[in-house]
Amino acid sequence: MYAMSAAALTHVVAESCAKGTIRGCRCREELRPEDTRRIWRWQPCGDNFSYGRRFTRRFTQMGQWRTADYLHDFLVRHNMNVGIQAVGQMKDVCKCHGLSGSCTATTCWKRLKPFKETAEILKASYYKAQITSSSNHASPKRGSKRLAPKSNLIYVQDSPDFCQMTRGRRCLNPENCGTLCCCRGYISMTTAEDRSCNCRWVSRHYTLSCSKCTFMKDVYICK
Repeated sequence: MYAMSAAALTHVVAESCAKGTIRGCRCREELRPEDTRRIWRWQPCGDNFSYGRRFTRRFTQMGQWRTADYLHDFLVRHNMNVGIQAVGQMKDVCKCHGLSGSCTATTCWKRLKPFKETAEILKASYYKAQITSSSNHASPKRGSKRLAPKSNLIYVQDSPDFCQMTRGRRCLNPENCGTLCCCRGYISMTTAEDRSCNCRWVSRHYTLSCSKCTFMKDVYICK
């Protein structure tokens, strides 16, 4: 949760800077790569990941987490940093210019990868998360060292078995059921469902008048 929240905030702020929708922030100026061909026009205005990272750390007060539970503070800061780093991989995006669809010149700039790819990175990191305990870390005064890689999520205790909680629960479609039902399978059925239909605005009474229609709907339930 901490990693995904930090990643989402960093991504949104970085993109908003490039679009000019945040006051006091602008797009990131990039140096022209040495291997760029002459027909390329390098546009030094990309997503401002650096500002997004600073904003997220300041907004979440990552440097000020000081409570009696040092291990929890360490976990929050570490996982937030994992989320921020997952956003930071930039890629070149180019656009062709020319008459009649020709590509006589190309403008390129740096962009963040789609957030869906960031979410997939964090999902993979979630399944590889490492458990940590107070014995793995010294107190702040003694100068602790991180044993978990900076790209790995960490946790302090095992989660409850969420799979037991999904028995009898509805899922959206077969693909969603495969995950939600924890590979136990699901039951599919078709049911009749009444919904509002043929709605029209009655200006005389300032009301919305609707009929009731019956629709058939596929329902999936976890075993």
